[in-house]
Amino acid sequence: KTFNPLQRASRETGATVTTLLQYGRFESKDCAQAIESALRQIETIVEVSLGKSRREGHEISANCMIYRTQRKVGPSLTLTHWGTRLAGREPITIKLGNNLPGAPRAIEENKTHYIRDTQSKELHQFFENKSYKSIISIPLTAGQKNIGVINIDSTEADAFGNISSFNKETHPLIQPQLDTIKKLIQIAEVPENTENPASSPDNHRHGG
Repeated sequence: KTFNPLQRASRETGATVTTLLQYGRFESKDCAQAIESALRQIETIVEVSLGKSRREGHEISANCMIYRTQRKVGPSLTLTHWGTRLAGREPITIKLGNNLPGAPRAIEENKTHYIRDTQSKELHQFFENKSYKSIISIPLTAGQKNIGVINIDSTEADAFGNISSFNKETHPLIQPQLDTIKKLIQIAEVPENTENPASSPDNHRHGG
């Protein structure tokens, strides 16, 4: 049987988390570790699916932003989990409702949002001093409830090509990881959703 690294990568995290959910109880730190493991799996799957190689200078990383609604502040997204260190580990919070590109637009419109070039004339002001050049932002929802956003970043402009092809060919491969992350956020965030995140909601720069 032909070895398919994409199928293996898609199964690993989902199988591990399902077993832990059945036979154990997740603590907050366990959720964080499992989320970051799933993000690393997403990076691997996307790299292989798109034929990207780090040896050739193409670097892809994934991170997770959690949706929260706070008293007197309103809805926001907080960057809380990372796969690799490409995007940095800054716990940035972005207040929604300001028509910002990337993750805010993805969660507000409830559909995948693709930024082909972060350094374009229209967008570079939002992504100053960032190493990534293109971003796919995928909203996580449960029914009518917003959960968060997964950002997949690349150091290459237009790294993800045609968005329709990505949605058809690559998105289904990472769906097990997206479902796992969504489940873990719901477990971890239940007691925390009414509290303020540590970082300032006034930072309007995109963290994805």
